[in-house]
Amino acid sequence: MMLNVLSVAISQCSLLNERAADWDRRPLPPPALAATNEFVSPHLSGSWRVRIVCPRPKVARAQGDVWQEYRRDDVGFRIEMPGAPKIRVEKGDPKDNWTISTDAQVRYQDEIFDVSWTEFRDIVSVEDEYTRFRDMMTRAGYRIEEDIPLTLNDVPAREFIIETGNINFVRRIVAVRNFAIGLHAMGARNTSYSQTVRRFLDSFRLLRT
Repeated sequence: MMLNVLSVAISQCSLLNERAADWDRRPLPPPALAATNEFVSPHLSGSWRVRIVCPRPKVARAQGDVWQEYRRDDVGFRIEMPGAPKIRVEKGDPKDNWTISTDAQVRYQDEIFDVSWTEFRDIVSVEDEYTRFRDMMTRAGYRIEEDIPLTLNDVPAREFIIETGNINFVRRIVAVRNFAIGLHAMGARNTSYSQTVRRFLDSFRLLRT
């Protein structure tokens, strides 16, 4: 039951880095990927169908350790995740100001770990991304408990903590060049103090800015 609630919330928060106007965009066909699954998830405005794709990500791990490096040299980041992520890739319409959005998600025990990024046609304003997330949380009825300024590899970022009892998550947002990147971890109350959540968040590194 807990994971079902978390799945709903992370779906609400991960789509195109909180771009509510784009919730109906089309999935990108993944012909080169090995396996796909589909699921229907409840949404604030109805329901939507997404295709989950399971590629062979570039990972590195120690023997007997569930933690793996997930690395995207094309975007310019690396992060550690507790298992191989499921990947969702979606594309925008020609009229949109973004071209492609990707989401990598892992469930581990009673927590969900998610890194998502969107490629835009132009340079991204990180302040616009912060505002977009705050506005979406307001519309969803979630109060942001903490809004913390950070610096990740000398790049401005922010960490948002939401604690409602049923929905508890930490969201970090950073923007580099024409990419907006979000790190998302969900779990029980006080999830921001979870050792696994902190390992996930603190393992993020930008490879280029």
